[in-house]
This record gives sequence, structure tokens and C-alpha cells, in this order.
Amino acid sequence: MSPAQENGRPNPWPRRLGWLVVAAAVFAVAGGVGALVRHNNANKLQIPVGAVGPRGLALPANGSPGVTLTLFEDMRSPETRAFQHTYGAALNRLVDAGLVKIQYREIAGVDRAQGGTGSLHAANALACAQNAKDFLSYRRVLLAHQPAASDDAFGSNAYLIKLAKRVHGLDTDVFRACVDKGDYRVWARTSTDAFVQQYPNQSTPVLELTKGSLDETLVPGQGGQAITPDALVDRVVAVALGRPSASATPSPSPSKAAAKSKKKHKAGADPTATAGASASATP
Repeated sequence: MSPAQENGRPNPWPRRLGWLVVAAAVFAVAGGVGALVRHNNANKLQIPVGAVGPRGLALPANGSPGVTLTLFEDMRSPETRAFQHTYGAALNRLVDAGLVKIQYREIAGVDRAQGGTGSLHAANALACAQNAKDFLSYRRVLLAHQPAASDDAFGSNAYLIKLAKRVHGLDTDVFRACVDKGDYRVWARTSTDAFVQQYPNQSTPVLELTKGSLDETLVPGQGGQAITPDALVDRVVAVALGRPSASATPSPSPSKAAAKSKKKHKAGADPTATAGASASATP
């Protein structure tokens, strides 16, 4: 007999043990619910502030209504950086003239081709910067510090946050948490999947022009026929003003280009001639 029973008092341990069992069960349920919530959040499509276009996959829409230019880009792609070097000034001229609005689609194509997560993490960080209204400034920083395509430096959130210090006011607790948690990785994957469906045999950069029912591909990705910056400006101005273009012919869609190439091949044309010319003209 226990001392408590000898003194006529009830033994408190059975009751305490019961409460401990109940508490343990409550914590287990709470932990399971928390894990489920975290799993759902990790797979939920979150849209950055101010995102535009179908499913909010484009960032941002700067410029004036009229002609819309959509640039599909990959922060890990050297060709994306080369595109900015070649066409950046021309695009700025068009925006300043009030003829176009430009929107950007972030794609994680290099990750799929070479492995790693740099494209995905950089796209997520850009969406976080968009929330802080610093997308364009941070985009310039990422392109200026782009590593070699074989170097997955952008796969490090710490490095992406370090680069954010180069944009005044961007390196905040909110931005860091957004980058570290990967709030927009699902968004970046969704954008990438949609791009692959639309351009199954192409890689970034791709530049689309749209106005009303008109939809053209001006820069059709790597290996496509290049267009000069002046010709691009001429084509956009022509569409904006509703007049014929004097110096630019819209690039055919990827499917039409492939059919044309196949026809030439059957006719006995050298299949490497066109490829070589395209490669040398690619910016």
C-alpha cells in the first residue's frame, strides 16, 4: 500500500498519467496538422503582387497599353544575358516612346537541361523582389552577376540574398523569408511547364509580340532566326501604328520553322547550312 493510500488520500498518479497521454495525443495531432499545412503551402500556387497574364505568370507590366512584348527568360541562361545586352536599349526606347508594355516570364530551363536549382531559386527570388516593387532593379543585378551556366551559384539562397544588398532597401526580413521558404517556386515551375508546352523544342530567350488578335514571335529562342534591334523596333512601331513594317519580317512559329526545314531537307538542301547561319546570327 502506498503512503498516500495509507493516509486515506487518493493516488494522483493515474489521473496525471491520463492527462499526459491526452497532452501527447494533442501534440501529435497538432504536429500532423502542421506538417499537412506546410506540405499544402509548399505545393500551392502563390501569385506575386502585381503579376499579370493568364494565371499571373508574368512580371511586371511596365510601359503603356497597346503592343505587349512578353520575354521568356532564364536567369541562369547566358543567352538571356546576351539578349539583354543586344536588345535592352531598343526595348527601353519603345517603352519610353509609350508604344509598348513589357512583361517577363521566368523559366527554369537550364535546371532541367543541366541539373541544379539555380534557375528556379532565382525566379523565386525575383518574384519576392516583385513584392517589394524591386523586380527590375534586382533582375539587372542577377544578370550582371550571372555565373556560368554550369555553375549553380544561384541555387544558394544565401547568395541570392547577398546580391539583394545591391538593391537599396530590398534586403529585408520579409524578402529573406520569402527567398528561404521558396514562396514562389511552384509559380516558377508552373511558368516553366507552360513554356515547355508552348515551345516544346525551344529554349530561352523568346520574345513575343501581341496586340489584339495578333500574336507573333519576334525572337524565337536559341537557334531561331535572329532579328536586329533596329528591325525589332521597326516591327513594333509598325504594329503599334497599324502600318506595314519596312525592315522586319516576323519570325515563323517554331512548328512552321520545323516544317520548312524538313521540306528543305527532303529536297536535298544541306541541313547544316541554315543551322550554321542561325547560330552565327544569334545574339
